Amino acid sequence: DDLIISKREFIIESVLREKDALMIVGKPKSGKSILTFQMFASMTSAHPFLDTFHINKEYKVTYIQLEGQLEDYKDRYDRMRQGIEFNPANFQYIYAGPMNLRSKHESEYLISRIEEIHQPDVVIIDPVYFAFKGSISDDDAVREFLGNIRIIKEHFDCAIILVHHTKKNVLHKGELVDLGDEASFGSIFLLAWPDHVIMLTHNKKTGIRTMTCDTQRSGD
Repeated sequence: DDLIISKREFIIESVLREKDALMIVGKPKSGKSILTFQMFASMTSAHPFLDTFHINKEYKVTYIQLEGQLEDYKDRYDRMRQGIEFNPANFQYIYAGPMNLRSKHESEYLISRIEEIHQPDVVIIDPVYFAFKGSISDDDAVREFLGNIRIIKEHFDCAIILVHHTKKNVLHKGELVDLGDEASFGSIFLLAWPDHVIMLTHNKKTGIRTMTCDTQRSGD
């Protein structure tokens, strides 16, 4: 599939340089995890993302996968390495069941687990709704979760990337409504917290995936 991006400068280098928080949002099967795989491969190797967008240097990446099958990850990982430059020395992979990062104790345990391998420049959590107990629409639950994510971010002085799902399509007078960043599923605090929100859409008829960024509070 093709990937259309409206600007030649990709946001990820700004996120890494400024140690920002980024959220990648899209429907299930839109390609969020594949996009994330390609991102962290470029981060670890300093190879241009999609062979086009500059990555300034090699970064240490911790990727936390909370859904899907381990066998599927291994298969995707093996295929990815055949076509994308990747430096495993800069990479930590954590495969786990649902976490409860609302809990200070579990958040501290995650910090200690990450530190066993390295001090990351970026931590990726995929997906948000498996990262804590409670409703994704519960403002109090989401605030507690984001508070502990901030503690993790400040502990490592790193960038954070959260992978998240959209709401269902909204119809108005028979037409699909473009919700922009507000298509994110759950509490409004999920959109209020990140510095940048990337929306990923997939047109099944054309096979084209498109990224847009309506929310961007820092960087260029």
